Formats: sequence, structure tokens, C-alpha cells
Amino acid sequence: MAFKDALKPKAGSKHLSTIINAEGQSVQAESREDELQKIKYSEIIELLIGAGYYRAKIKGLSEFDKVVGGMSWCIDVCKMDLDVDILFQENSTIGQKIALTEKIVAVLPKMKCPHSIEPHQIQGLDFINILPVMEWLVKQSNQNRSERGDYLRQYAVHQFDMHYCFPNEKPNQNFILRSLPNITAVQNKYRPHRRFKRVGSQTPSSDIYARVQSTLFEYGHAPIHKDEKSDDEKSETGDEVIDEDKVKQLSKNMMATTGDAQIASKAVSSIVGLKADEIVSAAESYFTLVSQSELGEENEKKRQKSKETALLREKAKIEAEIEEAKLKLSKLERKRNFREKKEAGLSDQEKSMVKDLETKLLLIDSLVERENQF
Repeated sequence: MAFKDALKPKAGSKHLSTIINAEGQSVQAESREDELQKIKYSEIIELLIGAGYYRAKIKGLSEFDKVVGGMSWCIDVCKMDLDVDILFQENSTIGQKIALTEKIVAVLPKMKCPHSIEPHQIQGLDFINILPVMEWLVKQSNQNRSERGDYLRQYAVHQFDMHYCFPNEKPNQNFILRSLPNITAVQNKYRPHRRFKRVGSQTPSSDIYARVQSTLFEYGHAPIHKDEKSDDEKSETGDEVIDEDKVKQLSKNMMATTGDAQIASKAVSSIVGLKADEIVSAAESYFTLVSQSELGEENEKKRQKSKETALLREKAKIEAEIEEAKLKLSKLERKRNFREKKEAGLSDQEKSMVKDLETKLLLIDSLVERENQF
């Protein structure tokens, strides 16, 4: 065989448009296309165009670029939190196509796609298996865009209302000017007030829980015991046990910022210079008494609050029992009325028979009771 004959295309080659027949002549090969695949491909293109991916109309793009580009676009529109970089490039190399299809297949289960597909089915353009996945992706992208559109519309309306208004919706300036002092007074009344302040340059504790309790104590919240009870049990009881030892420990390192005690013990001793120890002890004892009285008031309030909660629970329980008793009473009254109506319709002879039957039933019940006792 000559060298040039060996390079001629062989018969049956599916990759070439011409083949050599038995007579040695070049003839056009028969191209066999799956009609179902063509139908599914056209449906995919219509889906993408209907969803807004108009690059599927470009005739110069290959089928792979249109389909995979549409899948990447739908995944991007869904705006899901996925740690995958799906970067689609047209006319990619074989390696880039394989990597992209593998990423798409890995992302679909994370998006909870009900349909399964393999990378080789996308690379081989198996439109029959690609169509269900594409339908689901288009549906998700449309739903996401609709929700995001509603959110953006509401946000735009909110921003407009914040900065602009229609002439007929102009706010009442007099009402605003009258209400501003009241709003300011309420905000100042209920804002946090610092009641104590740390004395000296002390290094903060390394324990986060201790630092939190110290900061809360500065603003008037007494430290409580660490309890092993669950949150449900605490909510039922409503009791919080104040840690008295912790209060005393924190009080030693704090000074009051209220009008009653504006000067710390060290400042007093440095100013006076005489009998510093007595002044310090007196200031500390006064501060301890003030803090203990305030904590006692807070404890009393909490105890009263817990009693009130318990009484409200008991009241609700009693009201429920009363309602149940009323229902039973209404049922008994209906039965009694029904019985009275029935008795009213009976003749004298029938009434006497009913009385005899009632007497006999009572006698039978008493005999049965005696028999059981015997």
C-alpha cells in the first residue's frame, strides 16, 4: 500500500464528512442525528432565552458554550452561599471544560437539586439528561430574581420615604417640634447611668465572666450566683440569687459616681492629710452601707416580682377551673331540662311506672353493694 493511500480517510469514520467506498471513491458520509436530542436542545435554548440569558441566541457560539454558559448564569443568579468559583469562558480548552463541568456537578447537590447528572453527560451534550437540571435551575433563578426584586423595590421605597415626600404627605412640623423634648426626656431617663467607677489603675481580670460582672456592677446590676439550672427552670422560678461576697469584693475597688459620694477614699486622704486611715475606713463603710441598701431594695423588688408572677399563675389556674365548672354546670342543666320536658309529656300512669322503676333500680343497686361487701 502506498504511503498516500494509508493517509486517506477510512470507511465508517464518524468524525469525517467523507469516506472511501468499496470502489475506492470519496463519497459523502451519512450524518445521523438523534431527533430527540435536537428537540431537547431547542427546549433548553428556549428556556434560557425566556429566563433572560440572551447569549443563547448568538449563532457563533457552540452548543457547549450556550448550555454550560446558561447553567453557570443560572447558578450565579441564584446568589447562594457556595464556596466554588464557577468562571465560564467561551471557546475554552478541553481541560477548562472538564474542570467547569465538574464544579457545576459538585455545586448542584449543595443547591438541593432533585436531579442528578454526571460531568461526562454535560461534556457529551446529553441534552435529555441536561434538560431536567436546566428546568430546575431556571425555576430557581426566576424565583430568586422575583424575591430580590421585591426586596429592592421595598428598599427603594424606604429610601425615598426617608429623604423625600409628596406635597400631600408633608409631615406636621409643629407636632414634631412639640414631641422632640418629650422624646429627648424619655431617652435621657431610660438610658444607662453609671453609678460606680473603678478606683486606681488596676489591671483587669483575665476572666471574661469576672470582667462582665464588674462592668455590669458599675451600671447598677448586682452580680448573681452561677447556677447550674437550665434556662427553662430559671424562667419558671424567676429567682436570681445575688452573690453578696462578690458585691463586697467589687465594692472595695469601686467608688460611687452619684451625688452622695463624689470623692473617692484616696482623694479624701490625700486632700486632708490627717487621720487618713480613719477617713478611708469611714468612706468605705459609708459606701458599703449605700451599696447594701440599694441591693436590698433591688432584692425586695425581685422578690415582689416573683410573688406577683406566682399569684398571676394561680389566678389563671383558678379561672380555668371556674370555666370548666361552668361548662359542667351548663351540661347538667341541659340534661335536667331535657328530663323535665320528657317527664312533662308522660301520663300519670307512665309517671308512676317511672317511679316504680327508679325504686327498683335503687333497690338493685343496694343489693349489689351488699353482695360486694359480703
